[in-house]
Amino acid sequence: MCVTRDGRGEIQAMKKASILSVVSLLFVTAGGCVGAEKSSNPLSPSVAGPIPGVNITPPTPLEPRDGVGIAVDEQPLTLLLQNAETNGERPLRYVFEVATDTGFTNKVFTREGIAPGDGGRTALRLPDPLASGRTYYWRAQALDGANTGPPSPVAHFRIFTPIVIERPTLESPVNNVQIASLQPEFEIGNAPRSGPVGSVNYVLELSDSESFGNKIAVWRFAEQSGQTRFEAPHDLVSDQQFFWHVRAFETNTNASGPWSDTEVFRTPASTPSRGPPAVHLTRTSRSASCSVAAASTTALCRGARPSASCVGLRPTSMPQGFPKGPLESSGRPAATTAAATRATSFVRARRCGTY
Repeated sequence: MCVTRDGRGEIQAMKKASILSVVSLLFVTAGGCVGAEKSSNPLSPSVAGPIPGVNITPPTPLEPRDGVGIAVDEQPLTLLLQNAETNGERPLRYVFEVATDTGFTNKVFTREGIAPGDGGRTALRLPDPLASGRTYYWRAQALDGANTGPPSPVAHFRIFTPIVIERPTLESPVNNVQIASLQPEFEIGNAPRSGPVGSVNYVLELSDSESFGNKIAVWRFAEQSGQTRFEAPHDLVSDQQFFWHVRAFETNTNASGPWSDTEVFRTPASTPSRGPPAVHLTRTSRSASCSVAAASTTALCRGARPSASCVGLRPTSMPQGFPKGPLESSGRPAATTAAATRATSFVRARRCGTY
């Protein structure tokens, strides 16, 4: 380098050296940037993808699935899947999606970057409860940053508000009271309930022991407004102790509540028959008379063959509940459905002849 006395040659040499240094630095930097765009290391975060030959299988939803119902108070729920598999070197991550339609256009939840769990399964607990009364669909997908596997099959479940039915209260007969009739009338305080409850029925069990090992009767009947009453459809044995309890159930879902407390009562020692009282018949000529007395289980009047002394008789008085209408030519009273239900048979007195 030539140096003059005024130093101008030295200054020019320094300027050339500076320019060369800057050019060299720019070249090195540019070369480094170009190399960072396309790394050959498959584990590099900036690897170019997809990497040829890498296959990722879809994960498999395990729970919940198949339309299972989940009570709204059992949330937030947890999604569980069987892990995907890959032949690549890069670690997998999962994307979870929950939607209200099978096309996943109305997504209610999405979470990315979920690392695989241990034991070949991955679980994800949702952060918030889902709305009740709807069906939801969910799926997952595995990816490694360079390659992406196919979505999993779609699983679905529903969120519902459970029906809760509590125990009814027994109001009558209770406390071992002795009732006046062999056909007791049961009074029940309706069972409290919550949730989307439809029609409610009751099951009443009657037994001669507190353990209900020997059930005398089991009756089912519909709930009434405010308080439910049910009359036994047949007579019970007289002068006996009976135990009873009740439970309520919803007819649409058969959701049932617990049994009520057990109560006890006694039937009367004896009671008048519920059948119609005796009917006194006389001939039209009033020269003879005939009595028809109520009985329990022998033969219907219509099914009995009257003697000659009873033909042509007509009733002189008709007690309440006895069939109304003229006597038939055979001397048998015309039958009615109500009478056939209330009195199963009639037996004529000896005066009416032998049958």
